[in-house]
Amino acid sequence: MSEVVSTRVSTYSRELRERFVTALRGVSEYQVIKFELCDESGTWHVGETVETPKITGDSHSQIMAELESDVIGLITGKEISEAIRSIEESNLTGSTKAAVDIALNSVIGKGVRQGFSIATDVTIPITSIENLPALVADRVAAGFTYFKVKANNEPTADLIAKLQLIEELTPSGSHIRIDANQAWDFGHTAEVLAAISDSGLVIDYLEQPTPARDFAALAKVKAISLIPIMADESCFTPADLTELIALNAMDLVNLKLLKAGGLTIAREMANTAAAAGIGVYIGSMMEGDQSLSAAASLASEVAPELVHDLDASWWAKESDLRYESGRLYL
Repeated sequence: MSEVVSTRVSTYSRELRERFVTALRGVSEYQVIKFELCDESGTWHVGETVETPKITGDSHSQIMAELESDVIGLITGKEISEAIRSIEESNLTGSTKAAVDIALNSVIGKGVRQGFSIATDVTIPITSIENLPALVADRVAAGFTYFKVKANNEPTADLIAKLQLIEELTPSGSHIRIDANQAWDFGHTAEVLAAISDSGLVIDYLEQPTPARDFAALAKVKAISLIPIMADESCFTPADLTELIALNAMDLVNLKLLKAGGLTIAREMANTAAAAGIGVYIGSMMEGDQSLSAAASLASEVAPELVHDLDASWWAKESDLRYESGRLYL
């Protein structure tokens, strides 16, 4: 079996076509961290990550320090399966683990795949209702039919008006999803759910309306909702997933490599969720092409029939990945 011989780390900038705004953050440009490892055959394998301090609590400097020092001692000279376990059991931030684990999975043939496509939604960021027609027209022209609408803690009537306008502006048969990114409490969520029901809007799912660590609030929301409820920021680890399942707090889960710490754990979590009857969707942060490709490869493995949340490279001004008719092609 192959061993890790050496590693290297670099960065590059990624600029977005427009500002990506959620209830947690806004970003127009970011630094992608590229981690590479060389195996005994002399082949280099790539993993990528980014800082997402508002979500994962990490920082660019922390990730760089871990990749340039701690990781070397954890994996150099080790057989790949042993290196994977070392990273999984370490105290590294999940973003660091993800970059290393993606590269390690590449060595054993479980990393990025090629020659397939996967369906994805596209995000509509937090914006004013006046800006919506141009934003929606851009996405419709690009061929998307599934739209993830980012929501803030705004008056319920304003949100409903935005959703109704988006429904009017999108082609017949399109789908709308809502992602509140933890911006609501239980009371506001209940108000929004009632308003959606009264309006006749058809919503695929409501994602993470309540604070991440308040699992009980999410369970209360699911108990009253006629719309499927998705956990995102609430579900980082296998322990989180187990507790959410026990509380009956979600219908669906959004798994991301930077939260889970890479492909190895995310794959295990996907299998656990599916066995419990939870719908498994794969998402991403604003990442680089390599980490997004790894996420897309996992999506095609665990739930190829679903429409996932893999539009990060569509947002980039420059990308080697292709989006066509609502699908990401690798």
